Amino acid sequence: MKKFSILVLVIAFLCSVAVLVLSVWPGVVPNMALFATVTLVFWLPAAGVIGLLLMFFLGRMSVKNPKGATLAILRFIFAGLLVLASIIGAVFAIPQRAVFPIFRSSFEEVVNSEELSKNKEGELDRRIGIWKVDRYGTDRRGGVYFRMRTVADGPDQISYGFVYQPNTDGTPFGNAQYFTRQLTKDWYNFCASDDY
Repeated sequence: MKKFSILVLVIAFLCSVAVLVLSVWPGVVPNMALFATVTLVFWLPAAGVIGLLLMFFLGRMSVKNPKGATLAILRFIFAGLLVLASIIGAVFAIPQRAVFPIFRSSFEEVVNSEELSKNKEGELDRRIGIWKVDRYGTDRRGGVYFRMRTVADGPDQISYGFVYQPNTDGTPFGNAQYFTRQLTKDWYNFCASDDY
């Protein structure tokens, strides 16, 4: 059980790091959550069976080796807390808030560029910092939007990215399910569907 609990802890650590790193890119965490929800019928029963087996073996171990069982239980608890902390960090965009300021000046150069002043919307298809931006758009209601990711939602499309000084009504990429979260003073991440 000692080796297994250490393995679980290492896997939890690696998964937590992966979730935090991937959450730097807008839209990745919601898509991971959607995938987890859709595949729930497959992995939830397996997790339940594994949990029951763990409880059985830990119960047996606690009779034979109480100290070893206690350490194994602590490793499992710590592994669960690691995963929970990474999910909370990703949901509240903590990695984006930590990384975005490093590249903010690159986005501000584009916001102040001549290209953006001439065109209200268009393809950008270039890297800004560590992100690949496919389109940009200035909204007449306010905000300069940089779209990094799109996901099909039935016949609709959900867009994810960063926005400078957003408005409260919508984006050039759609107004439905519009959501922003502040990253720095004037910069936010955004999500919106084109199901107007």
